[in-house]
Amino acid sequence: MTQTSRFERIPGPGTELLAGSAAAKGDVLILASTSGRNAAVIDMALAARQQCIHTIGITAQAYTQAVSSRHPYGHKLADLCEVVVDNCAPYGDAAVEIRGFPQKVGPLSTLTGVAIVNAIVTETVARVVEAGVVPPVFMSANVDGGDAHNEAQLKGNAHPIHYMD
Repeated sequence: MTQTSRFERIPGPGTELLAGSAAAKGDVLILASTSGRNAAVIDMALAARQQCIHTIGITAQAYTQAVSSRHPYGHKLADLCEVVVDNCAPYGDAAVEIRGFPQKVGPLSTLTGVAIVNAIVTETVARVVEAGVVPPVFMSANVDGGDAHNEAQLKGNAHPIHYMD
């Protein structure tokens, strides 16, 4: 078993990862787990709930319903999040059958996860702008003025950016 597979199954580190972040009451935490069954992400969702941090879970409903929880309390990610978004990945996450090869390849959750998170960001920015607030959004550093814009965003918003401390 790979180290990442072992790590995500161990109860405890998810709680510590959240504790080491700048997330606080009222913030929104997006958690992604296609199977929704492993302890690390479930612990993060439980810790977020205790800290009154809102949660959005991205998971594959068909997948998570086909597997058992690996968390000591029997929870799955979809059971714990306020908002659950189905990434529509199939059981096993892979989509392409190769003749003569026993397993499917081509996982879908990475692609759908990126699309879902970008859709959430886009909708959030639209709602914030509609409310009359200019959100602190970076622009591409490869367009004219991008570096200066981003530097101004960093200076004006350094306090909530955890890695800037």
